[in-house]
Amino acid sequence: MFAAPHGCGATCRQRSQVALARILVADDHEEVRNKIVQLLEQQFDVLGALGDGPSFLEAVDRLQPDLCVLDISMPDISGIDVAQQIKERDSQIKIVFVTLHDDLDFRAAALATGAEGYVTKAKMGGELLFAVKEILAGGRFFRMG
Repeated sequence: MFAAPHGCGATCRQRSQVALARILVADDHEEVRNKIVQLLEQQFDVLGALGDGPSFLEAVDRLQPDLCVLDISMPDISGIDVAQQIKERDSQIKIVFVTLHDDLDFRAAALATGAEGYVTKAKMGGELLFAVKEILAGGRFFRMG
């Protein structure tokens, strides 16, 4: 059980949950997967990084992450379809997309899955950590441009 210091209350519990978050990553490009893991592993428990939708869904069922980082364009099953399946199985799992696609149609499709965030790969280095923290704290992250 988490014991918050006097005067800290829910804010400290929320920060603790963010720090202890278990994250699973999916991207079909190994270089990008490695970069995402590198960005996240200093502050979170990265459970693994996979390159396709089917093995990612199996890992989600087995590992029960708090948050999934998904690419939209992956072989076999798109990230959009993966996100829909995750949300159908467990709506408490948070999802942030990290993708090359910076247009309204892809953002709308991502939002329609119930995902909590969307970060373009071009801005991943500056925005991914912030987005993950914001989402784990109960917010959303869908910045334009």
